[in-house]
Amino acid sequence: MLKKRISMMIVILMLVAQYAYGIGFTPQVQAAAIDQERNIITSVSMAVYGEDGQTVTDSVYEQEANVTLDYTWSLPKAHPYKQGDTFTFQLPEQFQLFNDISGLLVSEDGDVGTFTVEQLSHQVAMTFNDYIETHDDVQGTLRINTKFDKQKISGSTVQQILFPVSGGVQTVTVNFKPNVGSTIEKRGIPQGFNADHILWSVDVNKSLKTVGNAVVTDPIPTGLSLSTPVTVSVYQLSIQLDGSVTQGALLDTSKYSTEFTGGSLNVRFTDPAISSAYRIEYSTAITDEHRLSFTNTATFTGDGQVPASSSATVQVERGGSLNKYSSGYDWSNQIISWAIEYNYNKKTIPQGNAVLKDLFDDSQALVANSIKVYTVQLDSAGTATLSNLLTKDIDYTVVAASDVKKSGFTLQFKQDVTSAYRIEYKTKAVKRVFEDTIITNTVTDSTYTGEAIRLIRPAILYKNLSGVDY
Repeated sequence: MLKKRISMMIVILMLVAQYAYGIGFTPQVQAAAIDQERNIITSVSMAVYGEDGQTVTDSVYEQEANVTLDYTWSLPKAHPYKQGDTFTFQLPEQFQLFNDISGLLVSEDGDVGTFTVEQLSHQVAMTFNDYIETHDDVQGTLRINTKFDKQKISGSTVQQILFPVSGGVQTVTVNFKPNVGSTIEKRGIPQGFNADHILWSVDVNKSLKTVGNAVVTDPIPTGLSLSTPVTVSVYQLSIQLDGSVTQGALLDTSKYSTEFTGGSLNVRFTDPAISSAYRIEYSTAITDEHRLSFTNTATFTGDGQVPASSSATVQVERGGSLNKYSSGYDWSNQIISWAIEYNYNKKTIPQGNAVLKDLFDDSQALVANSIKVYTVQLDSAGTATLSNLLTKDIDYTVVAASDVKKSGFTLQFKQDVTSAYRIEYKTKAVKRVFEDTIITNTVTDSTYTGEAIRLIRPAILYKNLSGVDY
């Protein structure tokens, strides 16, 4: 009896299984992730296109250029893969996607599945169909149309894009055009306050084009002369994507030549063509000390380069030759403080001409021993700092001077003057001051005159009644 029941159960199970297969229920096979076992990408090629839709043949690309990526893939011979098996990989972040992409996965013999590219994740998924179950040595190319993503590219114009492939990583080095307004930029910097030299620099080929027979021509403006001997330095220049630059190492002198002819400095690069950026530096002496502004224009030319120019204007700040002012007033004692700024433009004045005659109204008298003479240091902004105190009768002499209704003194330096000086002294009212009075003070040298005034007031006490209680 027990044997009959067991036999009956087996028959029922067989009938149920047969019925299930008959109405279409099939056993589920788990799809294999091929990328867990191997990388089927064998190589990647990249084509870059210009705004005209033509392939860019130059080695430098726009930062948002259109790009076509061709991923060559291959399944191994005698592979075990089935319909529904997938292979996934990441599209490098340097490429931009505007939407999800899907399409047929094509081999040399026809469709072998589908692929998708997700915009947000940049994940590429290849899903194979049953073609691969009946064919061996299946291979093909997956094409993705994209563009460089400017937001993901930063820093140097030279970028490396990494593509994982079978056996390692394929590295593609890409040179991008920097974001620059002009391929040439001229600058000039005066060498301090009262500058006698200007340092000029010319940045060339900032757009990183390939330029044959490259030449920079730089006429020297009137009032300037090239320093002797002519010294020109050329540096390598690193350009960032945002157009900022960093000065690099000195370029070997065999890579360029210099000549000064017809009033122009010419720098010629000796390589048949250049594709990097460079900085040229040189110095000029200021020969016209009366001019305070100098404009210089440099031009960059060569094969494949439309002549490009850049100008720079340099303002030279100079101190005055002679200046006079009142630096203080002691009302209660009726003492005025005076100051003379002498040779703040730092000329060389022969000793015989280094004479100052200072005259003030004869209602004033020089305060004894109040004359002080200091050397002055001027920083790059022209700010003066008192330095050494000179010694009377060793560094200079002082004798009394006078004129119509004027009193004063004459100060004579005992050496040639090459520094800036500040002379300080005080005067005091000779008589009691009863009313507001303007005191005029004038200083002269062999060429210039400086004048200052000071209002003085009577020092009389006034008594006021307050809080009177009647």
